[in-house]
Amino acid sequence: MILTLALVSSASVCAQTPLAWWGFEGNTTGTNGYDLTPVGTSASAFDPPASMSYETASGINAENSGSQTIGFDGSSVLKTNDPALRLGGSQTFWLRVNLETMPANIALMTRSRALNGSRGISLQLVNGKAAAYVSSDGDSYEVALTDNSYTLQTGTWYDISLVYDASNSVALSIYSPETGNLISAAETTSDVPASISTTNNIGSGYFQVGAINNGSAGSTWAVPDGTQIESAGVWDSALSGTDIARLSSIPEPASFGLLIGVLGAAWCVRRR
Repeated sequence: MILTLALVSSASVCAQTPLAWWGFEGNTTGTNGYDLTPVGTSASAFDPPASMSYETASGINAENSGSQTIGFDGSSVLKTNDPALRLGGSQTFWLRVNLETMPANIALMTRSRALNGSRGISLQLVNGKAAAYVSSDGDSYEVALTDNSYTLQTGTWYDISLVYDASNSVALSIYSPETGNLISAAETTSDVPASISTTNNIGSGYFQVGAINNGSAGSTWAVPDGTQIESAGVWDSALSGTDIARLSSIPEPASFGLLIGVLGAAWCVRRR
């Protein structure tokens, strides 16, 4: 019976292998060589560099939690111009974030620029509500989905995801990594394009964590000073609702000690 519990609990934290995962354990190194570069929001490319802070992670009970978080000062962003992250097909953005303040517009994870000819995909907060934007031609957003049922609170950890399932749906979800519970979700199946623009017009193809591209002016809608991000990931597939939930799962106390040795073939995000 105990072994059965261990198997179930271990499976609860397994998900599809991410294309890129950033644990922010004192660095911005990503899996599969997809490292992020800290730069100032005034940088159109990678200069000037930015110095990031790291703190001990606290208040997170999710099984995949690391030991550190990366801190933002309101004028810094993490980005890469790796073309492998300019995905046109189904994909998933996910991150764990805690905001100290809540400006009207915040860009969490993006590969886009809010300008005709340069739009792509972005996960944002608008007046404290999660929002997803998707464009196939770079000129207009076929999907502009906002989760109007929940307003994020400051000083609270959230696991936020954007799932783009080509031609089928765009979905947002917000989980608590403290309780493992789903807080809110939104989805649309209307006007979902078959692909997403992969343009790199004036840097719009840059993948960014913590802001959105603003062409020669650098980046804008940066996460505010005091923001902490514990981890982030990108998948080149549309994760299922079950997979998204697993990323926020809390370990079962009765079987916690057996989890390390019971890993399946799927990718498991447990790190402690």
